[in-house]
Amino acid sequence: KKAQKEGYKFILNTGRSRGNLPKEALQIDWDYIICGANYIEKKGEVIYRDEIPYSSLVQVFRVAKNVGSSIEFEGEKGTLYCKKEEIKNLDEKKFNIFCDDIKEKIKENPITKVDLWKGMDNRIDAKLQDFAIIHHNEYVELFKKGATKGTIALKLMEIENIKQDGQV
Repeated sequence: KKAQKEGYKFILNTGRSRGNLPKEALQIDWDYIICGANYIEKKGEVIYRDEIPYSSLVQVFRVAKNVGSSIEFEGEKGTLYCKKEEIKNLDEKKFNIFCDDIKEKIKENPITKVDLWKGMDNRIDAKLQDFAIIHHNEYVELFKKGATKGTIALKLMEIENIKQDGQV
């Protein structure tokens, strides 16, 4: 509080989506919250959002269906889970209905990050060209291509007219 009174700004910059932040983290009086490398909030108001487009999410569904993976769509208000059993055996018609259902659910919960679970390897990279991909042991994280903690910090500086030396 003292530092904020003296003009210092406190920023939470995390790869987590807004909907997955711990409640304790939100109890802090942040000047800015940056989430998922494509979301910026200033004192509780969204000032920038660049969610993953629906067409890219359908691309993820197709890959998950083909490789037998569960999906987590992380958004501003929470996470939407799709178990591999839900999508693995869908024919094309049911698959399209399933995707339309997801489309409705994400209207109020813009998606900023996607996780695919188990069975993922580098072979999926070519099928998910809309994304930056981070491989972990048990899952992969998918972000909008070009979205990083660094690029979103630069976006905040641009929006708020902050120069690199910290001066406004």
